[in-house]
Amino acid sequence: STLEERGAAIEALVRIYDQIDFAEWKKLAASNRAGLRHLACMLASHFRIEEAKDEMIHLMRDPHPDVRIAATNAFGIFYRKGMDLEEAKQAILPILQDSDPAVAITAAWSAILLDPAFGEPYMEMWLN
Repeated sequence: STLEERGAAIEALVRIYDQIDFAEWKKLAASNRAGLRHLACMLASHFRIEEAKDEMIHLMRDPHPDVRIAATNAFGIFYRKGMDLEEAKQAILPILQDSDPAVAITAAWSAILLDPAFGEPYMEMWLN
């Protein structure tokens, strides 16, 4: 299936869920299937699962770029708010240098949300 089809399927699954317990979420996050790990990132962000913060930071370093993007989006939207600034900067710093441009740009966006002075040089690099 194409990336767009997988994205639409994941979005539909997120909308189907009324809630998810943390044990079920952890199974998705630890799956050997990238699509299920991606779904876990989307569900964690959608339901604002606070307990998933550490696992989300781990998923930001996932081997699959779609999972890294979804985890970094969740970090930027929700998880950064539950961290002190230095802890959040340390979490996002390795992803800012990602070899995949889409991941690095998403990380730059998240870094700008943390601290504009911190994130803008990374975004500027991609815009130039």
